[in-house]
Amino acid sequence: MRRPIVFAGGVVTILVAMTTPQASALSLLSQWPDAATWEQRTEWPVSLVFDATLNTGTVDSDSFFVAPADAPGDKVTGTIEFDTTNVADDTVIFTPSERWILGRVYEIHATGDIEDGAADPFDEVFPQGGLFVANVPMDLERPDYNPSDPFGLFINANVLPGFDVVDPESTDIDKPWTIPGMGATEAWKFTTGRPDVVIAIIDNGLALYNNREVADRLFLNQGELPMPQDGTDACAGYDCNGDGRFSASDYANDPRVGPPPASYPLSPGELIEAFADGVDNDGNGYVDDISGWDFLRNRPEAVGIDEWPEGAHGDDRAKDACAMADNDEGDKPGFCPDCTLLPIRVSDAILASHNAVAQGVAYASLMGARVGVAASGSPDYSWENEKVILDAYENGMILIAASGDELGFHHSFPAAGETVVSVKSIFPIPNIELLDFLPLNIVAFTETYCTNYNEHVHVAGSSGACSSEATANVGGSAGLIISRANDLGVELSPGK
Repeated sequence: MRRPIVFAGGVVTILVAMTTPQASALSLLSQWPDAATWEQRTEWPVSLVFDATLNTGTVDSDSFFVAPADAPGDKVTGTIEFDTTNVADDTVIFTPSERWILGRVYEIHATGDIEDGAADPFDEVFPQGGLFVANVPMDLERPDYNPSDPFGLFINANVLPGFDVVDPESTDIDKPWTIPGMGATEAWKFTTGRPDVVIAIIDNGLALYNNREVADRLFLNQGELPMPQDGTDACAGYDCNGDGRFSASDYANDPRVGPPPASYPLSPGELIEAFADGVDNDGNGYVDDISGWDFLRNRPEAVGIDEWPEGAHGDDRAKDACAMADNDEGDKPGFCPDCTLLPIRVSDAILASHNAVAQGVAYASLMGARVGVAASGSPDYSWENEKVILDAYENGMILIAASGDELGFHHSFPAAGETVVSVKSIFPIPNIELLDFLPLNIVAFTETYCTNYNEHVHVAGSSGACSSEATANVGGSAGLIISRANDLGVELSPGK
């Protein structure tokens, strides 16, 4: 307000700030997790720590809740509990009724209706942003460090984490040798893949279509299949169950499709049995190619012979690239768990002729694959086959191939081809000093016992063994990159 003060020489007006005392506000000290948290499992709760004891009666599902960042009205159901961090009842813990969806961005909401014991309202400021992503699924095996048995840390799941598996929240990105894997867990904060990104596994076939890890990720060719039915009623579209992808589970209630073997999920195998009619319905030159093709036997079932040594080598490569996440199966998901798999069989062993590989590449490109994984080697070569692979590259498909597993310097095709990404393998070594006299950064990324080494290698991929697994891991990573580009509306060519 204005107060006049009289001096001998006249009146001077001085502005005096008259402030009304403000009530102190309840503030947030920390949230767990936040967007920068290295490891947040899909079953772990979230928590907020405030700077004072809360009036617990003011914290309910209206004043405190979690929802997807892109759908704030879809509140996640769960339970609210209170705990003590610094003072009594200063911490709110929310445990979801079901697991967080891997890779989905969630936002923590807390309103000014939340008060402390002195009736001071929450100031609604989230210093850490209020966002988080669950990036570690239940089926990703995590090592337990036992100093008396440090070799227990060397598990295959280490190929995936993009953090120090021994002490995740102390991960130092300036010391890359403390991060054993290829960073899929960090990539999953942005994307877990997309159904429209198809990864072709060009190998010696699956063990079976009904594998729980991949059955509902396997490619289906709409041109060879009728619209799914829900009972006797036709579905509105091929995605009958509305999960965002066209897969075998869309035929779960279709009376035309026989049941899968006991304890196995519905798969393309049952669809081939139900709908193969001996006609090339889509006119692509391959009769009844409902889910891939076998070029060795010229038939529409890309299944190998699991009883032979390495007779279904392609099965593991399929899982490395695209095994489902958080489905309580296996010890790790694939690098791109929400991408789509196209199985293509070109041999009955891990060696394949260049002719057959080229046929598989051409078919993968024809069916719209963006990534091809060829974790096999060819002792022969021809320019005509190389031209087929080049055509696929020009058509938008990147081929990723194994450099070889002979611990040698020789070139192996198709990996040594002009437009192919050649992959070698390295072990994912956790951040543990096993030898005091040898700095960890020297041994952190060590050669596997089998992988080739030559001047044509483009990428060293983490693997629990040889270059086959590393190749599929890199293929899954390529699927993640393409998926994220698609999310952003970026056209990503193989050359980019």
